[in-house]
Amino acid sequence: MLARSSGSLLSNPPLDAVVLIVLALKDARVDVDSPDGAVRILASREGMDEALVPLTRRANKLGIVKYHVEWFDTEAALYAAFVHSVVEADPDVIVGFEIQGGSLGYLNDRHHHLLQGVPEDQREKLLRQLSRTPRGAENPQESRDDDYGRLHGAGMHSAGRIILNLWRLFRMELKLSSYSFHNCVHAILKQRVPRFEQQVLDAWFQSGQLWRSVEHVALRATLNLRRIVASDLVGRTAEFAKVFGIDFFSVLSRGSQYLSLIHI
Repeated sequence: MLARSSGSLLSNPPLDAVVLIVLALKDARVDVDSPDGAVRILASREGMDEALVPLTRRANKLGIVKYHVEWFDTEAALYAAFVHSVVEADPDVIVGFEIQGGSLGYLNDRHHHLLQGVPEDQREKLLRQLSRTPRGAENPQESRDDDYGRLHGAGMHSAGRIILNLWRLFRMELKLSSYSFHNCVHAILKQRVPRFEQQVLDAWFQSGQLWRSVEHVALRATLNLRRIVASDLVGRTAEFAKVFGIDFFSVLSRGSQYLSLIHI
């Protein structure tokens, strides 16, 4: 995802709107390298330069030829499309590299801010809408303050879905001096990725170089999936869950002592 930024500061959910969301899907029927089948890009025109708004209705005028971008007039409409996309795809696992501050966590915090003027009984939390039981009883984990989870995992829960914080998983898998996005990509895929500050991506998105922001954020999303496939993270974890006789998420989140007790 990409949000606005103020000067040299990082994006702040109460202040900076979300302008771009990229979803990358991987399953047995879709190839992650296919830009049409595996990647869905949602963008908002809200706050955009008026000279660029008419061009968003013709993607090739903005230089976007590799991907199809779905445009929405407001941030609220962007969120609605995001929820619909996730529910339609119905993934078992939702993954973000830095999911708390630069992915689903930011989207959740921003959505919470947008609901400030809505009566309490009419508020629909984002994680509740993304769950597999949006109209059922609320999962206690979705609303509780998970301090331990934030420090050791994603710290977010959505009923029926597993939410993973990718860099923390790679910290257990890899021995690196830095667990930045770029270092992890090179360690697993042997590929170098350019680094652009968020302020640069935001400036591109608000200018005639919008295509550069779109393609870079889309690249980051697909690289997350390629690293998971290359490291066989899901496959190995599923096999361990079968052997230990525990659920998928416990294999990743519980300590070695717990796993040792399973064998006893």
